[in-house]
Amino acid sequence: MHEYLPTITADGETLIYCGETSSSVYAAQQDFFSSKLVDGKWEKGVPIDNLNTEENEGSQAISANGKLIVFTACDRPGGIGGCDLYYSETVNGKPSAPKNMGPLINTKLLETQPSLSPDGRSL
Repeated sequence: MHEYLPTITADGETLIYCGETSSSVYAAQQDFFSSKLVDGKWEKGVPIDNLNTEENEGSQAISANGKLIVFTACDRPGGIGGCDLYYSETVNGKPSAPKNMGPLINTKLLETQPSLSPDGRSL
């Protein structure tokens, strides 16, 4: 599996990254994985089931408190453009179902590689 685009939460205890697994000779599946730092070592990454779909997810930004993730997803049903920005908020330790950020952010073109300000209020 190829692993890339790592993001570490501000507390330094959670790593979220993209993992690409080949599903065929011509296509790859891209999903999010999370790893926790335990006793100075990173645990094996696990898929983030509430965010991953059969489509590709990737290129994430995480708020400093680790409760908001903004990410790119392409070719999703109901999308505005080829690739849109989506967000999910962690509630009771679980990410909420992703929501499209809507037409004020997304266009008919491609929106990719989000970045959040340290306070999570500016994209």
